[in-house]
Amino acid sequence: MRIQKLLVSVPTITVLVLVLFSGCAGGPPADSDGATLPTPGQTGSEVIRQEEQDQEAEKPSAVEETDQTGNSMNSASSENDRIARVDPGALPPPRREVPEPAQLVDEIIAAMTVSELVGQLLMPAYLIDRNGEPVTTLVPELRALFEEIQPGGFLLFAANIDTPDQVRSLVSDLQATVSIPLLIGVDQEGGVVRRLVPSSRMPATEIPSASRVGRSADAQLAFQLAGVIARELRSLGINLNLAPVADVLTNPDNPVIGSRAYGTDPEIVATMVDATVRGLQTNGVSAALKHFPGHGDTLEDSHVGLATLPHAMDRLEAVELPPFVRGIAAGSDAVLTGHISVPPLTGDATPATLSRDITTGLLREHLGFEGVIITDALTMAALTNSYTTREIPLRAIAAGADILLRPADTRQAYREIIAALERGDLTIARIEESVRRILLLKVGRGLIVSPQAEIDPAEWVSGNVNGDDGTPVFLRPRRLVPAEPELGLAEHRAIVDEIMRRSER
Repeated sequence: MRIQKLLVSVPTITVLVLVLFSGCAGGPPADSDGATLPTPGQTGSEVIRQEEQDQEAEKPSAVEETDQTGNSMNSASSENDRIARVDPGALPPPRREVPEPAQLVDEIIAAMTVSELVGQLLMPAYLIDRNGEPVTTLVPELRALFEEIQPGGFLLFAANIDTPDQVRSLVSDLQATVSIPLLIGVDQEGGVVRRLVPSSRMPATEIPSASRVGRSADAQLAFQLAGVIARELRSLGINLNLAPVADVLTNPDNPVIGSRAYGTDPEIVATMVDATVRGLQTNGVSAALKHFPGHGDTLEDSHVGLATLPHAMDRLEAVELPPFVRGIAAGSDAVLTGHISVPPLTGDATPATLSRDITTGLLREHLGFEGVIITDALTMAALTNSYTTREIPLRAIAAGADILLRPADTRQAYREIIAALERGDLTIARIEESVRRILLLKVGRGLIVSPQAEIDPAEWVSGNVNGDDGTPVFLRPRRLVPAEPELGLAEHRAIVDEIMRRSER
């Protein structure tokens, strides 16, 4: 019997202890802790009185024995005295059952303000400060932005990355400005698209292109390389990689994908995507499949104009979608939508990022993806050529996006979403849907835990989001950046060397 259960009142203690030590076989039934259960209609006070009467009737009439010091040798009486002297305030409170992730997330959402909920949908980037200099520290204007909107993440570019210590310091400072830990994202595909560029100042491993990995024809090597990428990113405090590229390169004139794709065969691409997702996420970094529903057979670069995928569903299911299906089955935390129109599916030129038919209908409902949907950067000309910066965030949310990546004006996007809620154009339930998925990702990646979890209290701190009783509804790691960087190790280079060797056959 747990001692907390005994500390009700002295009469209750007496009864319960006597029940334990009397050895009587009769009486009402007891629960698993030994406490007597009331019969139907019987109150707790009546149970106590009944037990007192029963125990009094069974008490032996012999004179109580004492030891040589005169202390009672009656075990029940001695135990009762001992328990009665325990100070209830000295006992730890009974541990609550640790909630399931979904329950924990619901408790967090219930404690958040509308502005905090909206902030979780935003993942800004900040490349240049007001003086035109690269942002490599938490400059005042960036700090002010984060303290105001409490975003859910931050996207790093090469301009933000100089040395390992500098990146780790920037990430730590960014994390310190928010209550709910950030997703720190980066594009570290390898080859031509990478943000950790090896140099004398950044001793990162040189990551080969996806096409090299595909030509190696070895899924295990792809898995190992993804592990290298993840460990190096994670050691800098980066927990989200906007990769792998799941596009199948079927158009040799494609101006933007090229060597970023694993190949031209859907099965090879799907195999490498599967291995890369597992390699990243096994090593603590979330993956984001891109560019849904497929950028491999387009003639346009969506950075400079709207890309078009001119295929109907039967072709998409045969070529473009299999790598996404495999990546989703591998457990990818996120999918990134491309600014690509698919007229045979939508009947118009609406880009996938702003199309409910594609983002919700095809990805969420047809493919059954339950994770986080991230837009491609909202600054890209494929969107801004046809839509205003005020309407783009609202259209993306209406389409089904969860995270708005790099809005053209983060404050403006934040205020437009708040205004849309006030007008009734968006519902708080819709915002909570996205926040729920984002927080589940953060729970899954160890950025958030329940206060009831069995953890080392020295390693966790309050998340500063409190429930109605004033207590924190979650804890966050005290250290969100590992103690030491893990860059350019010999074993990392050996994996790259083997991929290069096999891809040149």
